[in-house]
Amino acid sequence: MSRRWGLFRIAGLLIVLLFFAGHWSWCHANEWGYVDRVDDGDTVVLADGRRIRYLGINAPEIQHGGKSSEPFGRVATRFNRDLVLHQKIRLEYDAERQDAYGRDLAYLFLSNGIFVNAEIVRHGYAYCLPSALNKRYETLLLLAQREAMQQGRGLWQKMKKSSERLVGNMNSKRFHRPGCQAARNMRKTNQLFLYGKWNAFWNGYAPCRQCLP
Repeated sequence: MSRRWGLFRIAGLLIVLLFFAGHWSWCHANEWGYVDRVDDGDTVVLADGRRIRYLGINAPEIQHGGKSSEPFGRVATRFNRDLVLHQKIRLEYDAERQDAYGRDLAYLFLSNGIFVNAEIVRHGYAYCLPSALNKRYETLLLLAQREAMQQGRGLWQKMKKSSERLVGNMNSKRFHRPGCQAARNMRKTNQLFLYGKWNAFWNGYAPCRQCLP
């Protein structure tokens, strides 16, 4: 009886290990693709038709759907186009595979090893967009952002340090103006007060949609 129970335990352990091995390979599997079109500063379309949204960063929007371009939106798009258009790229995935719009979420690398997501942030054409789930390159991307901030590149050219009081959510890593509904509904245990957008970005927080600079 004890021997049979031991075999059951071993079999159960193997099943669990196989499950997690498959889950890990699915989350972090590498693929190759060819960039056929660049939509904007953080989205491309591959030759096989897949739309890829860059993980961990957010670039300014360009004109679409009746909305005008945000500052540096066109410059970020041009920089992304010069970097990846008609290039063979390697994709790495994290915990979330797709967003709400059906786009694949990935980190992109050129064949020469350049980390595309970080390169765009390092030149100041996007800021870090942290996630509670996708944390694989969070620290590296934040270091690239701090370099851009220190050098005053792109988005950071005219951003000044201020004492404006903002409310950071330590769980989502988003910051809000005090009057934002999300700030009012935030749990007190998740609150962190940040003084000025510069300080918020430097510490790895990103603005919520209603509190974009």
